Amino acid sequence: MLIKYFIGKALQENRPNINQKRCVNRSSKMQRCTECKDACPVGAICMDNKIAHVDEESCKGCGICRAICPSQAISLKKDDEIKAIRQLEQKEIIVVGCHEEGNGGNITVSCLNGLHQEYLAACLMALKGKKIYFNLCKCEDCYIKDGSKCFENSLKNVTAFLKHFDIHPQIELLLNQENIPQYMNQTISRRDLFTLFKKQSTNVVSEIVDDAVGRESHFIQRDFILEHMDNLIRKSREHIEIPRSESLFTNWRVHDNCSSCGLCQTTCPSKAWKVQKHKGHVTISHNARLCTSCGLCEDLCPQKALSKDTFSTALFVGFTLKKEIPLSLCKQCGKEYVPNKEDHKLCHICQKRRMVKQSILRT
Repeated sequence: MLIKYFIGKALQENRPNINQKRCVNRSSKMQRCTECKDACPVGAICMDNKIAHVDEESCKGCGICRAICPSQAISLKKDDEIKAIRQLEQKEIIVVGCHEEGNGGNITVSCLNGLHQEYLAACLMALKGKKIYFNLCKCEDCYIKDGSKCFENSLKNVTAFLKHFDIHPQIELLLNQENIPQYMNQTISRRDLFTLFKKQSTNVVSEIVDDAVGRESHFIQRDFILEHMDNLIRKSREHIEIPRSESLFTNWRVHDNCSSCGLCQTTCPSKAWKVQKHKGHVTISHNARLCTSCGLCEDLCPQKALSKDTFSTALFVGFTLKKEIPLSLCKQCGKEYVPNKEDHKLCHICQKRRMVKQSILRT
């Protein structure tokens, strides 16, 4: 009973931290995101003038808000992912559970629903070839109304993504206590952890884990999966294309009606867009490594010139060119401008002046 009390106390202290600079509400005056508020099972998140606040007394520390946040603006004060990696045993049996009574395992996190799908994908890549059990026995009795639904959706997305790399994780969801395999409750040292990963793959994987464990980073799940993706790409002879519905990353198509206004660059919380003016043309570039797929750019684009497209691993190089728009010279002021369909050989400023002048003359 005392142990259960201390576990509950520890989970309550594992409160989320919201980076307001990365929240999509900060960049958008028109759109209002309430994903974290809607997903919280205990109503611990409220919105005040579009700014999300956490009621620390009500928060249970499950981490669902972090897993669901479209711009990855939420982190937990205690990083379960780092601790989970350190708890891996050098055994063939891996049981992942939570701190709730009856849902334990030799890897435990605050809540399976709080595992970000990028982190989950990286772990399954690192442990490919091993059987992994997820203990969901008591999820239906949990205070979380939807049980393990959020986790199961993430797992479904991850397995759909990994199949394109010929990775088919051996996963079993445990729903009954009698089906839980026996395992030993002892933690693993750093050295033994790296030995485990070396047996599963190469020395590169060990370096990936070392880098992730040793870094107190808000974006550990993004760093972790990118390292694994880079490793896969180096081994692959050709780039892999993934349908947009099955990709954990986003490729944006910039359509011909783009006006190069730069709003995508200005509003992106991840700084994944770059609009640059050159002599005679403007370029629009996007970085899939930085993009969190929040969709703010698509929602706010005044021309509705953005849409999701098939993803390719070739996009992991960094900023890639999406559109090059030629510029015209204004016959009035001589400055360069982006022409539109109804081009009058005037820049936008001179065109407005002309319209105002014509309006005055009519009156």
